[in-house]
Amino acid sequence: MSEEALKPNPEEEIARTEWNALTAAEEDEKVPAFMGYCMAVIAARDAEAISIQEASYKICGATSLVPSEALSSLEEAIDIACDLELPQGQRKPENRDEQISWQKLKDLFIGA
Repeated sequence: MSEEALKPNPEEEIARTEWNALTAAEEDEKVPAFMGYCMAVIAARDAEAISIQEASYKICGATSLVPSEALSSLEEAIDIACDLELPQGQRKPENRDEQISWQKLKDLFIGA
């Protein structure tokens, strides 16, 4: 394996840094930290450092660190993420086109 292949992807490193910030955030800082993490994960996907399914898994999983009532404005985006993390055959019909659903998820996060 080449030395270049062993180097971490910058987008993945940013997402890892944002994850650390989210896990360390005080209760009143959780939502901004969650948003920072999600935007870093979206950037990593846009850079093709991770797949849509992996990015969705990361976003859906991170919701466990934030009180659900604090995420009510992001409910639709989170529902899409939690659906896109599943194998295609198990997704809701409206999320079977991964590219369209991912774009909608991104638009919802950017507009939040």
